[in-house]
Amino acid sequence: ETRSLVPVSLISGGYVTLINGGMDHGWCFGYTCLKRLSTFHTTIMLDRQYDLTFSGTNPQSLRLMMPQAPTKARVLVALWYSSPNKLEVYQRGRFV
Repeated sequence: ETRSLVPVSLISGGYVTLINGGMDHGWCFGYTCLKRLSTFHTTIMLDRQYDLTFSGTNPQSLRLMMPQAPTKARVLVALWYSSPNKLEVYQRGRFV
């Protein structure tokens, strides 16, 4: 990404978690060549609903993972979009 998405807020059960991240991965150490690996790690509880919002424009591509979760683990994630664009959702490479 060439722009910052942080902070990312994750809201559930009346609590708000602000997730920060994304350091400069450019080689010139100046603002004009900022490259950010937009990776955000957090801890969540299973069988809960979460609202996920970005402080800037939502990313064009987004991947959510729970790598250590059991196979049948579930969470409901709601994403807020400010524009009514068409969204295509894929799960394991299949259009949902």
